[in-house]
Amino acid sequence: HRIEYSLFAEKSTQGLDALADGLNKDVQDLQTRVAGLTFPPEKVVGGAAALLEEVAATKISGEEDRYSHTDLYDFQGNIDGAKKIVDLFRPQIEQQDKAFVAKVDKNLATVDRILAKYKNADGGFETYDKVKDNDRKALVGPVNTLAEDLSMMRGKLGLN
Repeated sequence: HRIEYSLFAEKSTQGLDALADGLNKDVQDLQTRVAGLTFPPEKVVGGAAALLEEVAATKISGEEDRYSHTDLYDFQGNIDGAKKIVDLFRPQIEQQDKAFVAKVDKNLATVDRILAKYKNADGGFETYDKVKDNDRKALVGPVNTLAEDLSMMRGKLGLN
């Protein structure tokens, strides 16, 4: 948050060289470590619900990116991650319960519709401080419903 604060609140990059270099080094280290990992299906499937629970529990309040107000990018990243996990297991889940997959797709579309209201011309998002309270509240229900649905995926796939 120190870099975020300097960039967005102070409108300055002064004194950030060491922090930026450290962050870059950490990102490169993380990329190297992640490239060598394998993820068991039960962890991946559980991660879909966790991504959405994180949005509902901590991100909708707007405190995550309190200086940059780029929260909608984080929401979209979490939603995209959950979608990717659903898509990876879609064929197996559809064999078990097509209605469940249709429900998940419908709820994902609802969240996408709400987020789309705040997309700007370059494909990015408006700042989160421009999101109306009723839309913040409107996100809570579909995001929680998706999290609940996705928490059932493990059982549907026999991974419990």
